[in-house]
Amino acid sequence: MASSAVFVSLVIIALLLERYTERTRLPFSIVLVIVGFIGSEIITGLGFDTGLRWHTFEVLILHILVPVLVFESAYKLPLKHLLPNLGLVLLMAIPGMVIAAVITAVGVYYGIGHPSFFPFAAALLTGVIASATDPVAVVAIFTKLGVPHRLTTLLEGESLFNDATAVVAYTLVLALALMPGQSLEPISASIQFVSTFGGGILAGAIAGAGGLLITKLADDDLHQTIVALCAGMMSFWLAEDFAHVSGIVAVLVCAIFMGEAHRRHLQDHQQTQQTLELGAWIANAIVFLLVGVSITFDMFANQWLTMLIAIAAAIAARAFNVYCMLPIATTVKIGGEIPLAWRHVIFWGGLRGGVSLALVLSIPVEVEAWYTIQAAVYGVVLFSLLVQATTAEPLIRKLIK
Repeated sequence: MASSAVFVSLVIIALLLERYTERTRLPFSIVLVIVGFIGSEIITGLGFDTGLRWHTFEVLILHILVPVLVFESAYKLPLKHLLPNLGLVLLMAIPGMVIAAVITAVGVYYGIGHPSFFPFAAALLTGVIASATDPVAVVAIFTKLGVPHRLTTLLEGESLFNDATAVVAYTLVLALALMPGQSLEPISASIQFVSTFGGGILAGAIAGAGGLLITKLADDDLHQTIVALCAGMMSFWLAEDFAHVSGIVAVLVCAIFMGEAHRRHLQDHQQTQQTLELGAWIANAIVFLLVGVSITFDMFANQWLTMLIAIAAAIAARAFNVYCMLPIATTVKIGGEIPLAWRHVIFWGGLRGGVSLALVLSIPVEVEAWYTIQAAVYGVVLFSLLVQATTAEPLIRKLIK
């Protein structure tokens, strides 16, 4: 059975079920996972092949789905809200993400305690992937409750730059994981990280500036939407294939350029926004359906302890960033004061979701302990969706008045 037919069928089923999930606190993402799992079990039980192969996931996810998700998120983030909080956002999203990844990696590595089976490179890959935040469900609650813009910007901005950092770090650590016996040289890795990230910023700025020039020639919503999409794709190509730097960072910067220009100079950019939202919805749906398809009963039966260890490590890492780094940032005058109630919301609202799943699904099967890494990340994401997302609203109502 062709994989495209499988996914079209599963997306349609999930779409029909979406309206019913709105009556409950269950995130739609969980419904997608359930639909993917049940659908794949039925298909394989009937003797059909889903057509899905691990070697096709990397290109699909890293070159199509993740760029779509990042572009949509960056496009809708207003600079007037981001710039006053940029110092805090970058602190949490870059050094904060790296520290969280290391804390999570150390916790998972020593928690599992089998270096020959689960080397530190695998633990570090787990930490990087599990540290990518995705507060979409919490931001929806913010909108519903009328939470201050600054708190929303802090969570959304952190997630956006955090995702870019995670993808760059993932690429570096994946190369290490594919070469057993190689050691990580901090200075060399730091230089490569900075050059990859900085090169992505430059490529995104160039593509974004080009997109803005062409936008002036567009005289209707359709052409403006096409220009925005082409600029995003061009930024990724320019970065990845031509300059060999981070395509995701380039997409992020290009989207901020395009989004800000459209808000300032176009009377109506709703068609572009709606088109990007549709693309992000489809990308998210595919990612969570892929998770459902790849989950098995054996994963929970055999890897439940790994999942619990990863959840504990990820929560500890998040707590360190929020309750240790934010007060230090305030002390050294990076950003304004963050009330304690806001810190509680930022801590619990740092969900894991689409990007973490996209990255873990793209891990080549040649990576040592890839199945354990996948189980650990699945555990963290499912905890986020089933526990954190469902309890976030009463917590926010209580803390933010």
